[in-house]
Amino acid sequence: LSDAERLAVVGPSGSGKTSLLKLLLGFAVPTHGQITIDGYPLGAGITREQLRSQIAWIGQRTHLFRGTIASNIALANPAADRALIEAAAQQAGVMDFAAGLPQGLDTPLGDNAAGVSGGEAQRIAIARAFLADRPILIMDEPTASLDRETADRLIDSLKALMPGRTVLMTTHSPPMLQLADRVMGLKDGALVADDVVPSLIDEAGR
Repeated sequence: LSDAERLAVVGPSGSGKTSLLKLLLGFAVPTHGQITIDGYPLGAGITREQLRSQIAWIGQRTHLFRGTIASNIALANPAADRALIEAAAQQAGVMDFAAGLPQGLDTPLGDNAAGVSGGEAQRIAIARAFLADRPILIMDEPTASLDRETADRLIDSLKALMPGRTVLMTTHSPPMLQLADRVMGLKDGALVADDVVPSLIDEAGR
């Protein structure tokens, strides 16, 4: 994976896609083999904590905390001022729904994303990534469980987020795959040959 490359990983459920992301995020340690960065094993040239500090993360479901929409976005950068938070909200499309709320970005949310829809919660996750402004973006099925219209709007926001960043994403979404420079296939925890990848993409699109 090179600078500013967009790599998509496809494969059936249980193939190891989420485990791969956990390894890169430092939430799991390989039982054999190693992760290398610029030819150096992770932990030698750069620690897991240092690598994680360079990564913005968008998962399948966004965890929101009790507080306002603005305070949930600000978790990505607690030092950010209001102008930066509002800019991130605008870039991510959060204002598409927040502008219609009586308190706007100061609208309070409950635990577990109470008060917003799944698509709206994902927009808050994208706003966090804009605010974090990190060089690496990792996404795990960011449009999963969303209807087509909501997913399309979310993809429009991701298109604005991706330029200039190194992107690694797992996805079963054909529109998301179109954003990738390269697609890698996983099956049973192992890479598949290049000629097998098209069949996994076809399977993802069904």
